Amino acid sequence: MLVGFFFPLSAALAQGPVAVPVQQCVWRAGDNLAWAAPNLDETGWQPYSEWRINARSPRIWVRCHVNFSSLVSLAHPALQFEYGRAFQAFLNGHKIGSSGDLSGGWYTNNLAPVFPVHESASGLEHAVIAVRITYRSFEETSPIRISGGESEWLADRHDSAAMHRSRIFIPVEVCYLAIGFAGFLLFGMYLNDRCRLELLLLAACCWCQLINRTFDYINIASIPFPWAVLEAVSGVGQCLGLFLVWFIFKFAGKQVPWLFRLLIGIGLLYPFQLLLSLVLPLNLSLHTSAAFSSIFSAQIAVDSLTSLATPLVTFWPWGRIEKRLRSLALCCFLWVSFETIWLAFVIFISALVEESTIAQQWADLLLMIRAVAMLAVIIAMVALLFRDQRRTAEERALLMGEMQAARSVQQVIIPEAIPSFPGFAIETAYKPAGDVGGDFFQIVPTPTGGVLTVIGDVSGKGAPAAMTVSLLVGTFRTLAHYTQSPSEILRAMNQRMLGRTSGGFATCLVVRIDPSGQLTLANAGHLAPYVNGLEVQIENGLPLGIMPDAAHSESQVTLAPGARLTLITDGIVEARNPAGELVGFERTARLSLEPAEKVAQTAQDFGQEDDITVLTLSFAPSETAHA
Repeated sequence: MLVGFFFPLSAALAQGPVAVPVQQCVWRAGDNLAWAAPNLDETGWQPYSEWRINARSPRIWVRCHVNFSSLVSLAHPALQFEYGRAFQAFLNGHKIGSSGDLSGGWYTNNLAPVFPVHESASGLEHAVIAVRITYRSFEETSPIRISGGESEWLADRHDSAAMHRSRIFIPVEVCYLAIGFAGFLLFGMYLNDRCRLELLLLAACCWCQLINRTFDYINIASIPFPWAVLEAVSGVGQCLGLFLVWFIFKFAGKQVPWLFRLLIGIGLLYPFQLLLSLVLPLNLSLHTSAAFSSIFSAQIAVDSLTSLATPLVTFWPWGRIEKRLRSLALCCFLWVSFETIWLAFVIFISALVEESTIAQQWADLLLMIRAVAMLAVIIAMVALLFRDQRRTAEERALLMGEMQAARSVQQVIIPEAIPSFPGFAIETAYKPAGDVGGDFFQIVPTPTGGVLTVIGDVSGKGAPAAMTVSLLVGTFRTLAHYTQSPSEILRAMNQRMLGRTSGGFATCLVVRIDPSGQLTLANAGHLAPYVNGLEVQIENGLPLGIMPDAAHSESQVTLAPGARLTLITDGIVEARNPAGELVGFERTARLSLEPAEKVAQTAQDFGQEDDITVLTLSFAPSETAHA
């Protein structure tokens, strides 16, 4: 490579290499080693200038007739074959070299092997070159290029041309390397905050951009690379459209519409085919590649239109975009705009003036502009997302402080140990669904030797629910010093909730149990209690916090000695297993005969979805009572 770097191309051309014109070559589909013979009858062979890849045959032969007499005077005459396929080369019926695996069609991309020539002068004057080629994919390629000359010079010429092309592309590749590095920064941000999937999706977009442009650089710089690896990596890179569309919708907090999911699915056909070609047998791989190739242009158009339409659909109308999202939305618009402009140039301009120097100059300029613009967009997006993540982290830290305070309050107001009440055996179980629950219960003695208890469930979760619980528990404990009437207690609790809970409400059941076994109950929309496995039929009123003049009538039930009273919250009834089946009221009635901890644990194992609270009370003679 270094020899070619310092070897002037003009001086090399003065040595007069012999290039084989395509007009002197013919081709034929099929495979027969006898076709390497120099004196073969070529009747039925077709002009190689008219060759097009055919899915019906993975192997073809190309034969060229050329005068190589000028190679006789060279010290080390050789032939160079520039072609991206697996092939074998023959000169006058003798094999001179090969590249790749002809049986499977595997090859190393960007090779231009140089094979030495050991023929007499007479043989080179009327040389017949035969090339046996295997195709595994249906990718269009230019005809094979064959040149004759000094062995060292042919290798240096190829290296010099590759280095010249790569110099132009190096600044572009540096930009995309920076984009790939930005992808790792985004991935680190995602690891720090796993709930922000948009960070991972944007990181995938950056890596796909790096993969695609590195793939281009490898080809432009003619860097030898196994074709199978390039196909696999290219298949991953072609998923850019999927990640970009998914990122934009996720970033805007919207679901990807079904139409876009369908378009994304169509866009994944091409990378799917690339990966599929690596595992299928030779013939089937070529047929599959040919089938996908027929829709490739339409698929590229669909991918481009999908990417262009995504920000238009996601952020329309612009006036309704949240202020914090506008900068990132603008970056998304710029991203797809740059890609669309580049694709338009490639399809509509370079196709019309493919060999034009002006077109190539414009292509180089636009390629550089595109790379710099994409890098600027990615840097801006990373900066904006980092700022947004920092703001989110600060808000989350503030919320965690509030939650910690709520947990501290709840630990105070939910009793961990139940004191002894003569004549009663009491058990409790409390299992919140989250860090802070909305259930509550309290048990206090009455002046007559009985028990006054309350159980309830506050709407909502988190800190607001915990604050409402503290309000209700405080109210209950204060009222218990002045009245033991369940209806009066509910009336006062309802008044305390009004205007203090931002539209929330609470269900609540207050029960007074006298030493004689007499139960007096008042219910505010809560689940009815169970006595010995049977639901108690009581009057039901409105939940607390809904109406200022809500009335809650009292019901009375008598407990026999040894009877079990069970109070629960709806977390028991609404426990749901993976199949979607609820515990329900029938199971709950049977469970109510069990100890409180077993009832709660059974519901939790079934599939807890809400806070679970269970309170059981057995009426017993005072000498057998226990806490």
